[in-house]
Amino acid sequence: SARTCLIDCGSSCASAVPRPSWWRATAPTTWTLRAGEGRTHRTGDNYDLHEAATRPVRPLREWNTGRIVVDGSRVEHWLNGELTVAYEYDSDEWAALVARSKFDPEIYARAPTGSIGLQDHGTPVWYRNIKIRPLR
Repeated sequence: SARTCLIDCGSSCASAVPRPSWWRATAPTTWTLRAGEGRTHRTGDNYDLHEAATRPVRPLREWNTGRIVVDGSRVEHWLNGELTVAYEYDSDEWAALVARSKFDPEIYARAPTGSIGLQDHGTPVWYRNIKIRPLR
């Protein structure tokens, strides 16, 4: 199976900005906003699917560090060195969560490779030192 480490900072959220015709919510997203509506729309969550087990968020004006590790179908979301969410994206639990979400189960998390997305919702946001690298 493919072994990849990737970071995806918000490719699947709705926005008022028009999207290209090819854009669709197709990949899991780690939520980078400090707060959001709903139990799975806050910092460290796998947006709309999994609530973070912990929220080790640094104070405003301090940098947070995030990591998403994908090893086969196992996915881990990390925030400031702490595991916030872990799941298997080919499991029955995953299929049930996606079916109850706003995402299209026919395409969501089905592509073996793709792009990352960085997105804001009208609030200034900064990213630095973004790296995509293979697992060793």
